[in-house]
Amino acid sequence: MTEAFDVRIVSGARKHSISRRRIEQALLSQTEAHPLPKEATMSRRGKPAYKITGPEIDLKAEVVLDSKGCRVDQAYVDRALAEVEEDIAKRAGRPSLTGKSEHSPHVSFRITPELKARAEQTAREQGTTVSKLAREAFERFLAS
Repeated sequence: MTEAFDVRIVSGARKHSISRRRIEQALLSQTEAHPLPKEATMSRRGKPAYKITGPEIDLKAEVVLDSKGCRVDQAYVDRALAEVEEDIAKRAGRPSLTGKSEHSPHVSFRITPELKARAEQTAREQGTTVSKLAREAFERFLAS
């Protein structure tokens, strides 16, 4: 969850309060050097996880101050983006199957394109993932 704090955008006589998340989103839309990782840009249903609702901010033309009165410049943006990317990296992935705070063991194998297509279709029909489908099939096979 992104921490919200007041930011004052001073542009002529206008002043606006916006959240840190909205600033990051607006800045991300302008900065090719800091694209969001795929995990951050897509929700589980395939829709964008973030939506920019306001106008883009030109840091060179507009004075942007955070809640402590510090000017938001490119260095500030870089630090904020690094924090966001670090937070996303901490949350990436599914919970461990071990029930502990450690990585689940990983098994990988090759299949034909036809088998993969059938597995993807079956997973869609069952409302699950190919990984979960494969895990269940593997468990059934080993139990027999």
